[in-house]
This record gives sequence, C-alpha cells and structure tokens, in this order.
Amino acid sequence: MKKQVAMLYAAVVLALLTAASVSHAFTVQGAVRQPLNLTNEDLARFVATEARLTDLTSEKLYNGVFDYKGVPLQTLLRVASIQKTGGGFNKDIDLAIVVRNKEGKEVVLSWGEVFYRNPSNVLVAFSAVAVLPHRQDGCGKCHKPEFYQPAIDKLKRKVGLPKLILTNDFYSDRSLEDIVSIDVVDLKRGSAQKPEPEPSAAKFTVTEVGGQISEFTELSKFSHKQVDFKNIGDGRGFHGLRKFDGAPVRELLAGLPAGQEPDTVVLVTATDGYQGLFSFGEIFLAPLGERIIISEQQKDAAKGGKSFTLVVPDDAAADRMIKNISKIEVFSLRKKGP
Repeated sequence: MKKQVAMLYAAVVLALLTAASVSHAFTVQGAVRQPLNLTNEDLARFVATEARLTDLTSEKLYNGVFDYKGVPLQTLLRVASIQKTGGGFNKDIDLAIVVRNKEGKEVVLSWGEVFYRNPSNVLVAFSAVAVLPHRQDGCGKCHKPEFYQPAIDKLKRKVGLPKLILTNDFYSDRSLEDIVSIDVVDLKRGSAQKPEPEPSAAKFTVTEVGGQISEFTELSKFSHKQVDFKNIGDGRGFHGLRKFDGAPVRELLAGLPAGQEPDTVVLVTATDGYQGLFSFGEIFLAPLGERIIISEQQKDAAKGGKSFTLVVPDDAAADRMIKNISKIEVFSLRKKGP
C-alpha cells in the first residue's frame, strides 16, 4: 500500500513539474524536499473536496457565502514532502506553515492542525460559486433594500483564487484570497539534547511577543473545563480514554498582551525539551480552540509535587500533548519587507 501511495505522489509531482503552465499562481516551498509551482489548472487535476464558507471576519466584515472546490493542504504538503534539516527536535509538530497573498497579508497554521485534523478542514480552493438565497425577493417584505442589498451584492463579487479555506474557523480571518506562497517553516528552536539541568515542572513561564515574561505556579484564577481525551499515538496506538480538568489556553493567553494576530504562533516546551507548536487561529478563531487546556497534575512530593500538561483533545493523535510544561513562547512569524 505504501509503495502504491509513493508511486501516486511521484506521478503527481511529475505531472506538476512538466505541466505546460507558464504563469504560476502560488508556490509551496520552505522545509520541503520538492518545492511546487501550482496554478488553478494544476489544482483541478487533484481529486476535489467541496466546502461552504460563510465569509465573516472577526471585525464583522461580511464577504458572502460561497461553495468552494479545492485540494486539502495536507495533500499538497505530502506531495511536496516535508523535510526538516539539521539537528534539533526531530518531530514535525513544531513546524509552522505560513501562507501569504499578493497583498502581503500573512496567516500561520501549525503542522498539527493540518495533519492531525480531517484533511477537508484546510483547503486550497480553485473555484468558488456564490450561494444565492432561494427567495431574494422575500427580504423586501420585512426589510428595506438598504438592509439586505449590500449582502446580496457581496455574492456578485469575484473571489480571488487560489484561496486558503479554513472550514473549522468561526471567523474567516485566515481564509486568504489570491495566495502566492505557502512556506513550511522549521523554527529550529528545539534541541535533540535534554536540558541540563532540567527545569522545574512545578511552574512554567509565558513569554509574550514583546518579551515580557509571566510565571505561573497555579491556575486557580482561571475558569476550568473538563475534556475527554482519546490517548492514541502514531507509534504506540490506542492507550485508553482519559479525563482532564484544566484552564483553557485561550483564556490564559487572552489575559496577556501576547499579540493575537493571524501570523502569531504559540510554542510550548516541556522540561525535557519536547515541544509542540500551535497557531493563533486554532486557539482563538476555531471553536475547538476553547477545548485546548492546561491541566495541573499532582505528582510525588519528592518530584516537585505537581506539573502542568497541555491537552489537545481533538487532535487525531496525542503527539501534541505536552507533559511537564516548562515554557510557552508567543511570537510573530510576519515576514519583514515585501
């Protein structure tokens, strides 16, 4: 089966590289073995996935409802073949994916939200069709034209393609039109070596975008949420169902001037150097973000008495469950210059 999949990806790569297209819509590059140059016509050669998006930003700017056809970003990245180079942390869960459009706007996704969620959650769309109300004339019975006509007019606009679609985000801030590049970024902030001496697990710090550092030894001032967690990993398989109670990461970070922008990432590191990356969007824009929690775990007093564990209950694998948190770093990946 693996051989057949490899042959399929090789065939797709060959077709993309030998296509007769002259103008390329966007690139897939960065920490990949095979950079790609793709047009809408290239995307249409893949098996399409369909999704509907109500385009409403967090600033309440409405841009219409459209049905899209697109290719899962996960598929494109598998074709490009993600590759980390050099030493450091050997898992992919600290990788960031930066998407940029022709206006210079950038949004960031984490490797985990692309590969540990359903592929249809993150699409690169190559076609868009407006979803028209069945009874456009019905609005006039209750509202004046100045109320409903602006919304109808939005359905006549030309959508900039290719377009990044985040189907699980409630607000559409990260659904960029006219994308020109997708960069897989290896932050290279981790190490393959265990820290010496190993930090205490009884506390953790949060470093904000501006460099300010806050220390946490307990989380009682935050609200608490209980989540069920299916403990399954790619390496060990299913290890049962667990319950965790903890403070939402969204609430912890919202109380700090940490820089809540679509190009912001959150890197969580354990006392032994294990780490995982999260995007601003998956924490603050997606409804499932409120279920990402930090749970306070009681331990043997000789080992420090307690520790903190980050739990992501809706990932398809438990790899981004970070035990014995040492630090949380919040920083921007915004590209400087044009």
